[in-house]
Amino acid sequence: MHDDDDRRGDHRRNDYSGRGGERNYQYEYDPQTGTHTLSFDREVMNENFEKTMSAVLTYIFTNMDGDFIAAPRINSERIENIDFTSSKSGSVMSRFRDSEFSRSDTFSITGVSDASTFLTIDGNHYGNGTFSGVTRDGDTFERSFVNVINFLDIVINKDTVAAYGNLSQGVTGTLTYDLNIFRTNNGEETGKNVSGTIEMEG
Repeated sequence: MHDDDDRRGDHRRNDYSGRGGERNYQYEYDPQTGTHTLSFDREVMNENFEKTMSAVLTYIFTNMDGDFIAAPRINSERIENIDFTSSKSGSVMSRFRDSEFSRSDTFSITGVSDASTFLTIDGNHYGNGTFSGVTRDGDTFERSFVNVINFLDIVINKDTVAAYGNLSQGVTGTLTYDLNIFRTNNGEETGKNVSGTIEMEG
């Protein structure tokens, strides 16, 4: 009985995410710049729920000598550095709420191969979105947000992390975050900012 419930729950979650049902999938590789570009759309159309998303992802894989890797799956053990960008946007419509969102990520990762003791990550995440709807009590609401997360010289000592079995030891660097939330409930507007810096000294 529980297994059937779990499977139904997993099926519902998969239906809502749209993962595995990508459309308009396109891939190209530019040997001059070493850039792999992926793009695809996701769409979910259920009763009282609709979701669409478009994504464009780029990757540049290089080895320890800085040479481009054209076939990263076949030559995964040679990958030393990864430059990655992601741009996603979409919308969700349900019975009580509609929303739109966009996200972008830019990351540079070095020390990926087993030959390197240290893995270094630099990058940032940017996201914004809006959603509006009606509560079960009939009140209207609107929300919008903007968030920025920066990963600054994050260095992971692979040997230390492996020895301790977690990331609480062996990680140094700085993470900064800034989140702005704006709310409107029945015409009354409020705002909130949450920001901070996390220094990792593991």
